Amino acid sequence: MASEKRTIDITAESTPVAAIELIEIERAELITKLSAVVPYVDSVTWAILWLADIEQLKSLASLPVGTIASTLNSPNPYIRLLLSWAGRARSMEDPEKNELPPSPPVSTIPQKRKAQSKEPIPRRSEKIRNRCIERDEYCAVTKKDEPVEVAHIYPFSMMGRPRTEQSTFWLVLSNFWQPERIEQWKKVVLGPEGTEVLENMLCLSADCHSLWDMARFALQPMELSEDKKVLKARFFWLPVAKYLKNIAITTRPSLPSDLKHIGRQTKLFNCETSTQICSGDIITMQTADPETHPLPSLELLGMQWVLTRVLGMSGAADIEPEEWDSDSEDSLAPGFSDRFAPYAPADTIIPDRSRPLRRNNKFSNENQPLSRSSTSRSPSKAAAMAPLEPPTERQASHP
Repeated sequence: MASEKRTIDITAESTPVAAIELIEIERAELITKLSAVVPYVDSVTWAILWLADIEQLKSLASLPVGTIASTLNSPNPYIRLLLSWAGRARSMEDPEKNELPPSPPVSTIPQKRKAQSKEPIPRRSEKIRNRCIERDEYCAVTKKDEPVEVAHIYPFSMMGRPRTEQSTFWLVLSNFWQPERIEQWKKVVLGPEGTEVLENMLCLSADCHSLWDMARFALQPMELSEDKKVLKARFFWLPVAKYLKNIAITTRPSLPSDLKHIGRQTKLFNCETSTQICSGDIITMQTADPETHPLPSLELLGMQWVLTRVLGMSGAADIEPEEWDSDSEDSLAPGFSDRFAPYAPADTIIPDRSRPLRRNNKFSNENQPLSRSSTSRSPSKAAAMAPLEPPTERQASHP
């Protein structure tokens, strides 16, 4: 049976757009309807709603007023979801590098043994990593040959989290994106090998990997050739934003589609053509053998495309997990659960030009080597948000 070309339902081939969702008339109407119930939300909830599947947004808008209010006034699950996804960019513990805590002193008093349920600790696969380098040879974005790092699309750190937390992550996603789409995402990374599959990896230069971790750009998947040897995606810069505690739900986000760089002088260059990489540029990935060295999954790239934009648009990419630490206990409500949020205006999410982009607070030029990151990153609890306030804005502070 002849193979068919696989494509993602986008208009990227003819019209490079960083967020076509933002110009959907029906979406704006639904958000206006929701604003009659909850006029202000935090920027994470806002960004999620603006990029959610339209069908899920319709479902939310059709709920009773009380349910809509409780959903939009409970941003903690969304923040937790984003911080989990940002495991690549935050100080999350690498389960593979964790050391066991010291053994407690032996007590002379007889004690009952407590049953301990230990979940298997995920391990990085050196074999798959090497095969990824064999397949890509160069950075997928810049075509630079060294130093090259292997990046995960679905974060490796997620596999070390408790199963209940992983289940919550997928449950929250299902409130905003259609179940069929969620199942496609899960299928790739919830198999026996977890995140350690070639479909979940791609090679990036050190600087490019840093920017990827920090949600400074996203890749919009386009198509996979019939022979599965060529994959195309579009590159889009994501402006640096600040997290906002309160933002008008009816504020339309702004995500430029023609950026040549971000920050002051953060740029990337194609080493094959010696040209600057700009928003809308097509990135091509190839493999000589799709059976032994398959290309990244279109579905996972689609997941990355959605969540990385949410991370960047909301300003959550630069929020430290410690800022959300709280003694409050957040639980998922049954059924539709409590989450959803409208969007915010372009002039509300303010690009932060005052501080440099960072990975360990330092970036090197694309032509200079940057040491591979083996920094462990630690998870955190989401903090309880204060009740909705008038349209006062509190921008998160940065260390």
